[in-house]
Amino acid sequence: MPPAHSSFATPLGPMFALWDDRGLSILSWQEDLGIAKPPLSPPPAALAEPMAAYLGGDIHALRRIPAHPLGTDFQRAVWAALQEVPPGQTWSYGQLARHIDRPKAYRAVAQACGANPIALVIPCHRIIAAEGRLGGFSAGLERKRWLLAHEGAWTDPAQRQTYLWKSSSESEKPLSTTSSPACASSSSHREMSSS
Repeated sequence: MPPAHSSFATPLGPMFALWDDRGLSILSWQEDLGIAKPPLSPPPAALAEPMAAYLGGDIHALRRIPAHPLGTDFQRAVWAALQEVPPGQTWSYGQLARHIDRPKAYRAVAQACGANPIALVIPCHRIIAAEGRLGGFSAGLERKRWLLAHEGAWTDPAQRQTYLWKSSSESEKPLSTTSSPACASSSSHREMSSS
């Protein structure tokens, strides 16, 4: 199948997609994808149905969308690891770096997240700064905040658990928390079991 290009509405603004028979290669809120685009086509069911389900509340639905991102070996390793971050949770850049066995490469991991060509499906929005701040997001922090709240990983900052992190090359451990007891049981900032 030759590449196809779609535009469709979301609560966060129109999204633009490029796909072929290997899967989705671009999903972005930016209309200028930096490439020559084929004429607009309706999105395929393999994209439209999981996207509608996700926006309707099934936060696991995006896992059904086949992704075929183009990038360096390192970028593809980071993007594959991003797809392992469960919906409803967040990881830090350091956690993601350790997950790909590159614990000192957290800055390179952050750059790979910023270069992610497939928003949502490769969920770079689930990566936050080590101290619990939102960090960056190429589509804007309001979208990131909305997506994390939609997935149950981010609530009002006054109510959510706030971690103060102690960083080292080995691990990131919460030093203290300030929250209500209900927030303390949240899985949104859970350390990976391999840490």
